Amino acid sequence: MKYIGKTLFCLIAACMLVIACSDDDNGTDPNDNNNNNNNNNNGSYSNTVTATMNGQSWSSINVLSTYQNNILRPLQITATGPNETDITLFVADAKGTGTFTIDEQLVNVGADFDDINISRDRSGTITINELTNAGAKGTFSFQGVDAADNKTLVVTNGEFDVAF
Repeated sequence: MKYIGKTLFCLIAACMLVIACSDDDNGTDPNDNNNNNNNNNNGSYSNTVTATMNGQSWSSINVLSTYQNNILRPLQITATGPNETDITLFVADAKGTGTFTIDEQLVNVGADFDDINISRDRSGTITINELTNAGAKGTFSFQGVDAADNKTLVVTNGEFDVAF
């Protein structure tokens, strides 16, 4: 039961990615002056996610991130860490830089840490400071509750620096 919310979240995120894909458009239009994305890679990306979870430092071991610069522009970052811990960040329509408030639908998070798998009452923000076709950098903080035992997970000082 503990992993149903996490599985459902990942399934919804994967469906959004499939829906947003287009096989006839690479998502960039050099003539589009309204494109909020910086399509030039102004730096390298370290492919890391770090945070403080319930007061303990956490760093990713492996990061999988995707961004489709199409109609919906979904951004998903899944980072795994030691001892089967993870953080997932999802923004359904990342049109550019800015702060996105977690609403458990179009902007959502997931985390599993110290036997706490947040599956309800998620709140917080994801801030995208840089978004290119090559990668993204930003910050995040959130909290949520494990539905199985009502334990709360608080995630602060989150940073992502990921390549696509």
